[in-house]
Amino acid sequence: MNTTTAPNLNDTTDVAGWVVAKVALSVAAEGIPGHDLDTVMAHMTTDDVLNTIRADYDARCDRGDNRGSAASTVGLRALVAYYDAFNL
Repeated sequence: MNTTTAPNLNDTTDVAGWVVAKVALSVAAEGIPGHDLDTVMAHMTTDDVLNTIRADYDARCDRGDNRGSAASTVGLRALVAYYDAFNL
């Protein structure tokens, strides 16, 4: 995938997986001690986090947001929430 190719996100589950992967890769790339890829993935794949991502995405789509914009917004919100949760 390059910057001109959008991921193929067919449903809410695909979006949740994409968000989790993007957040985990972004945080791990920072090299913050205690927040390697495996650790971030473990935090991001809890039922509470996944349910929150799904609910946020579905709510945005239900109100008429563009699916791509909704996925991007949810991803950004999840990234910010991760940093806030761990005081990073």
